[in-house]
Amino acid sequence: PLTDTTEIQREVTHLLGRQLGASRVILAEVTENGVAVLGPQYTDGVPPLPGTFDTSTVDPDVLAAL
Repeated sequence: PLTDTTEIQREVTHLLGRQLGASRVILAEVTENGVAVLGPQYTDGVPPLPGTFDTSTVDPDVLAAL
């Protein structure tokens, strides 16, 4: 059984990506200052994204929905 949080997150992204037929699934945490810190990623045919990005360029309605 999986017991490590990072291993569980990695497995979840992989299973979800495969189930949906997605090219990318990412878990991220958005900090109070609006920086998204990317966690485990599933990719299929696309390069992984870098570790952080500024969410100020994302539509606020989209962020609220997340």
